[in-house]
Amino acid sequence: MSVFSSRLTAVSTSVAILAVGFGLLALPVPASAASPIKSLSKVAIEGGRLEIAGTTRKANKTVVLDDGVAETKSDGTGEFSFSLVYLPRLCMVELSVGKKDKTAVVADCGPKGVNPRGAWDKTTAYLTDDLVTRNGSSWRALKDHRNRKPGKKPEIWEQFAAKGDAGPKGRVGDAGPQGDRGPRGETGLQGAPGADGAPGEKGDPGEKGDSGEKGDPGIGYADTVKVMFVTSTAHTGNLQAAGGKSLGLWSADQICNTRAAAGKVPAGDYIAWLSTSTVNARDRLPDNTAGYVLSDGVTLVATSKADLLDGTIANGISLDENAATLPNDISGFYWTQTTASGTLDPSVTTCSDWTEAADVWATLGNPFKADSGWSFDGGSKCFSSQRLLCIQR
Repeated sequence: MSVFSSRLTAVSTSVAILAVGFGLLALPVPASAASPIKSLSKVAIEGGRLEIAGTTRKANKTVVLDDGVAETKSDGTGEFSFSLVYLPRLCMVELSVGKKDKTAVVADCGPKGVNPRGAWDKTTAYLTDDLVTRNGSSWRALKDHRNRKPGKKPEIWEQFAAKGDAGPKGRVGDAGPQGDRGPRGETGLQGAPGADGAPGEKGDPGEKGDSGEKGDPGIGYADTVKVMFVTSTAHTGNLQAAGGKSLGLWSADQICNTRAAAGKVPAGDYIAWLSTSTVNARDRLPDNTAGYVLSDGVTLVATSKADLLDGTIANGISLDENAATLPNDISGFYWTQTTASGTLDPSVTTCSDWTEAADVWATLGNPFKADSGWSFDGGSKCFSSQRLLCIQR
């Protein structure tokens, strides 16, 4: 707001601002003697277009808008005008005649907002007004680019909000009493067999020992561990239409089970890792202490539901239902609208609970990340096509 206020002060001699209702009206005010623009009768957003009308001090002068966005020529009486689809940055324009400039505030104009993109990543292409976080601060992109680290080049990244100072260190609390010993945990998964050692010398036969007691039955690997995969097909945010169910969430589950039946994963009930305005993804997933693996049946993702939702996973979820590796770009990403803890991400939309392919943003997960980005890594417009993350329950 301080940048806008300083620029407003700079042009206060040539443009008067009148508050009307909730908008602004630019009133025609004669320019100073040093300005090549004699007067401006209109500088405003009307009907979705930037409309400018004014008069140059001399006739037949070329008037340039914002360093070449557009230009026109005044007529024999000095009158000129612009009418174009253009949203000026900070709702201010610069009009140049030769080497002299005049700055004006645009009425009925709201500055363009920012696009939250999560943590900065060197492999991601960023556009103007994208907003990222890095080392506790947030940064706004001033131009389109890729692999330019925030804080290095001020002409590319503008600091949006600085990291606050660290607070004072609190005192160490008193040690609490020792808790009761917990119950013995379940037996873990059997590890892979080691390499065969060299055979030893044959020993003398020993005496026959007593028969031991019969042990408890073991737990089958395939009967307890759950499978996770990303669909080989991509869909817009209107998952209701793609799955054919009455709700977008149910339709997404239908897509997961259709892909599972056509792929190489075990048969079972699969759900899509999605949240809606009323349902968190974590609440649709039952407790599981046996763990989750990829569709190859080997690669570990998490040892339990709690481990899955603690912010990091063992490996990215980078295989589809046929155990094929996904492309390492945004075409391999999947819809989630869910944080790494399994709750709804409220910062953007849910594509109207997965029933609309609209021009709005929804959150994506990255199949090649094992930090929180596996469920919360940027976003995409609801009319684009992305994959689904499916989990066996």
